[in-house]
Amino acid sequence: MSYLEQKKNIEVSKSITENKVLQPYEEDFITAKPRSLDEVKKKGLEFLYSDLIEKDIKYEFKTSLGNGQYISANNEASICLELSLSARDVFPKKIPDWTEHSQKCFDHLIIKYISDGLNEKVEKKKGKDYETDIYIHLEDKEDDALKIIGSRLHSIYQYRSEFKHVHYTDDKGYRRIKNLSNKKLNKIKSIIIDFYKESLTVFLPIYKNMFNSDVNITS
Repeated sequence: MSYLEQKKNIEVSKSITENKVLQPYEEDFITAKPRSLDEVKKKGLEFLYSDLIEKDIKYEFKTSLGNGQYISANNEASICLELSLSARDVFPKKIPDWTEHSQKCFDHLIIKYISDGLNEKVEKKKGKDYETDIYIHLEDKEDDALKIIGSRLHSIYQYRSEFKHVHYTDDKGYRRIKNLSNKKLNKIKSIIIDFYKESLTVFLPIYKNMFNSDVNITS
């Protein structure tokens, strides 16, 4: 069963639970739901990637990343799935956490591609390591595809930073804290997901071609 099919099944079970209309066979399905979600989280990276580009990627990243890095990336993806199985259904107040963990997840792939795929060293723009250095590295490329990837991920990081840095000084000179409304959070969420869809769609064939380790996903 594909990742998107698993997602649909789990969403159906969630809907049945919320509506509280249970038939005997539905009760059996609900009982199986936690196991299904746990199975999805075992390959949370692939599931999250598929969800964001709205297409089954039919690819496993473990071979290229190695066990340790894959576990780390997958743990970040699993946190995103715990917040919401579908990125487009993330509750407004959870968007900051979801954005942070999703970007930490995909950073593993970007760093793998630059350091081990391109065999390039990322320049320290301000004399020390910054997470944005890897996005700027791709933005500076002549290749349009890599520019898109770097630019979109850099923009996502800027929104992620905006979520964290909420202090400001008002027009009278007093320190205040910004209040991000649900409406604004939902608007930002749509932008972030669109940026992810665009960048990750472009990145997938580039990554697969570089490491040449794609496999068909059958479960």
